[in-house]
Amino acid sequence: HGAEKCNVLFINCASDIRRSRAKARGGYDETEFNRRLEDDRDKFDIVKYYGIIDTVIENNGTLEELDSKVKKYVSKFYKE
Repeated sequence: HGAEKCNVLFINCASDIRRSRAKARGGYDETEFNRRLEDDRDKFDIVKYYGIIDTVIENNGTLEELDSKVKKYVSKFYKE
């Protein structure tokens, strides 16, 4: 029990954005990136989680923008 008190947030990021970020970090390995991408697609396929996910946030900007989106979402549940 307690599931009614849970909210599932899925943070999604397009593979082309992930690839660009990986290259910018340095040490990019195409084979390893593709392996990890395929593994993530299997484990985190959003279609598998329909009915479980309450909200999807797109991670398509800066870390600061993502932080703001997540804080805005979470703040709905914490009234001061």
